[in-house]
Amino acid sequence: MALGEAREGTSGDLIASIAGRAPLRNLHSQVQWQLGVSIVGGTYPEGSILPSDSELLQRFDVSRTVLREALKTLAAKGMIEARARIGAHVRVDQSRGVCTSRSGISPDCCRRIGQSVHGFN
Repeated sequence: MALGEAREGTSGDLIASIAGRAPLRNLHSQVQWQLGVSIVGGTYPEGSILPSDSELLQRFDVSRTVLREALKTLAAKGMIEARARIGAHVRVDQSRGVCTSRSGISPDCCRRIGQSVHGFN
């Protein structure tokens, strides 16, 4: 599924609107957003290893440069940690506990993802 197709009508759009964020303008921000939503949403639990670069490239239908930039930004924000020959794994972070609740993803979590994607403090 191409990146643009995956983004339309997804929970990521709802989260963006709740967080009051503008639409993403470039591919690496879109990849970063979707991976961030997957991490805080529990698709990739804390301590788990993300799919390989080749799997992510196929999933998002982007270049390796775009994927690397998205992963680098997620690492800089402390959401993942990349290790040579092992892959990128989701960092264990107790503060991320505010992101999920029985009713879904909290508004605080939406703001955190927006801060990660857009660099807002």
